[in-house]
Amino acid sequence: MKKLLVICLTLFISGFLNAQEVTKVKSKAKQESTAIKKEAKTAKKEIKVEASKTATQAKKETKAKSQAVKKEVKIVNETATEKKANLKTKDKVTGSYKGKKVYTGPKGGRYYINSKGNKTYIDKK
Repeated sequence: MKKLLVICLTLFISGFLNAQEVTKVKSKAKQESTAIKKEAKTAKKEIKVEASKTATQAKKETKAKSQAVKKEVKIVNETATEKKANLKTKDKVTGSYKGKKVYTGPKGGRYYINSKGNKTYIDKK
């Protein structure tokens, strides 16, 4: 009878100790899982930030290039309108007004060629 009680007691204690070990392993696994999830979230945030920076930089570069092209087109258009105006008129260039060449007509009127290629007369003061 004593042997039977000792065996039962031993099994009970070993089962209790085994359950404690399982609980410890489960809690450790849960902690590791939580740490891995946190690392994954941090890495995901870092990737998003890096992608955002890259996209912003690409937008800035594209905008700068488009502005440079617009300036070049504007300069070409201005020179084309001036050449066109020179072909239409045989008036003398006598100065500048608002960054444009000022022409003097045969009767003394002063004008410049606007961006649309039309004559814009300057008031006499």
